Amino acid sequence: MAKQVQYPLGRGVVGTTGDILTFANLPRSKPGRWVARRKAEVLSALMGGLVTVESLCRKYDLTEEELLSWMRAYSRGGVPGLKAKALRQKP
Repeated sequence: MAKQVQYPLGRGVVGTTGDILTFANLPRSKPGRWVARRKAEVLSALMGGLVTVESLCRKYDLTEEELLSWMRAYSRGGVPGLKAKALRQKP
């Protein structure tokens, strides 16, 4: 689970790359193509309590099922499990 931290600019969580994530520096709302790293950043923010499922779905125009499928893929295979090829090959 992502770790919550306090720093001078407000609340954030430590993302999968070790960077501090805040709502302001999450990937832009229309990222074009969802690469595994961006999916992992969004999931870190969710797991760290920075954002809710509803707010992520609204911000990124995702369905809850799509977001939950990312969570399942991440729990099974980490960031590599979020790659589109890995998601297509799931049993």
